[in-house]
Amino acid sequence: MQALASKLAPGGLLHVFVYAELGRWEIKLMQQAIALLQGDKQGDYQDGVKVGRQIFAALPENNRLRQREQQRWSLENQRDECFADMYVHPQEIDYTIESLFELVDAAGPDFLGFSNPQVWQLERLIGREQELAARLQA
Repeated sequence: MQALASKLAPGGLLHVFVYAELGRWEIKLMQQAIALLQGDKQGDYQDGVKVGRQIFAALPENNRLRQREQQRWSLENQRDECFADMYVHPQEIDYTIESLFELVDAAGPDFLGFSNPQVWQLERLIGREQELAARLQA
């Protein structure tokens, strides 16, 4: 982040996409399972894809991890390189809000906002509940 920020022109803007830890918990579980079953072959992408596909095939049809893969990513993940990128990637970092702001603070640029601000509006989440709205304002 520091290297990218140092390349900005004065007044420049940097738009960064990072993975959210909470939004990728199913993927993280599968990554951990594959790594565990790979043992000393961890880092071998072909073996990781093979093990990962075997895990998905062995899971019951009503298993949430299997369902999530089928509903969201299976078309893309038919290609081994896409499957490996999602489930066998050793360099992935997932962020929480706290760790994201630690990253931004360490790099030095000013945080201007999220590219999807409506998602971060607490009013949207609490609806019209007056007591919660009053607590939010406090």
